[in-house]
Amino acid sequence: MSPRVDFYILEQEGRGGGRTREQLSCRLAEKAWKSGHHVFLLVDSPVALERMDELLWTFRDESFVPHMAATTGEPFPDMRDAPIVVGAGEVPEGAVDVLINLTENIPSAYTQFARVAEIIDASELARSAGRERFRYYREHECEVHAHNL
Repeated sequence: MSPRVDFYILEQEGRGGGRTREQLSCRLAEKAWKSGHHVFLLVDSPVALERMDELLWTFRDESFVPHMAATTGEPFPDMRDAPIVVGAGEVPEGAVDVLINLTENIPSAYTQFARVAEIIDASELARSAGRERFRYYREHECEVHAHNL
């Protein structure tokens, strides 16, 4: 079964209280966790991993989002230890049902997730890459939805 893929399209970077791709991904991860889902937040580099790890602790003063960072070269964290895992490169197998993709690529293991979230910012480069991913998912029989924010 193909996953549902939701594209969240930011009309302007920083619009709506300073919302960025990373901040929106934190909000989506928190919402999915509170709904009982396990989330993998995929980033494209160790630097981005560190930034997301920090942001998940600080993106909202009144919020606590339990998560772990998957360090490259280390065994993958057990999803029972943290319902949200941030990682660069490797996509976990098994107990994760939501993927938040912050890379510019289509993850090779996207079909193992029930839901995929793609967050597109306002830059033309991001929009172009997002359109290509949108077409790919649709051509591969995913249920694709777009949300303008």
